[in-house]
Amino acid sequence: MVMEKARDMVHRLKDHNLQSTHLDRLRQLVSAEEQQASLEAEIRQEMANSLGRAATKVDMALLELELIEQEVRQSGKKPTAEQVERYNQQRELALRARLDLRIHREAVGLRNNDGLKLTYPVAEAWREGQALPGS
Repeated sequence: MVMEKARDMVHRLKDHNLQSTHLDRLRQLVSAEEQQASLEAEIRQEMANSLGRAATKVDMALLELELIEQEVRQSGKKPTAEQVERYNQQRELALRARLDLRIHREAVGLRNNDGLKLTYPVAEAWREGQALPGS
């Protein structure tokens, strides 16, 4: 409350040519407070941007999995050994990306991560010679 009043007073007297030691001290205090608030806002924005990038990495990894699965389903055959290996490697990348997102969320104070597995589901690993689920 006191800082708000000081800030209002400093802004109100900004264009006045008032010479005052007290006003000078308040200007310094308000300037420092505003700089800190600006820095905090910038940090929050960067944290949000970084979380967005982490979520994008998960979506990209999961899309790659979908593309591999679609390729196999369109062939109408069981996945080849190469496709199984490629899928399982991509699956590991997706799991790691999801874990990285969770860690990132926890680092910025978001502790409730129960919904990540529902939001970013990762299917089971494939096994060579097995048909795809739902085939």
